[in-house]
Amino acid sequence: MIQDAGRMEPAGFTARYGIEAGYLSGSNRYFERLALIPAAWNRMVFYNGDLFHSGDITAPARLSGDPRAGRLTLNGFFTCRAAAL
Repeated sequence: MIQDAGRMEPAGFTARYGIEAGYLSGSNRYFERLALIPAAWNRMVFYNGDLFHSGDITAPARLSGDPRAGRLTLNGFFTCRAAAL
């Protein structure tokens, strides 16, 4: 499924898997929502980056490319390893 998501046209992917194009909000037959962190001013969330994750975009029509009207989000990926004992 992951490979198909990157190479198939949206209509073909929807026909094969039954998932419409768009933001996932909740669970479906392939993915289960395990947690939800509500949006809050100046909040920072850390999680293991190899977990599937998504923003909870319930109103995509309200998204804006204008930084004065939208929100500023930074997605950073850090590689860490446990310190030697």
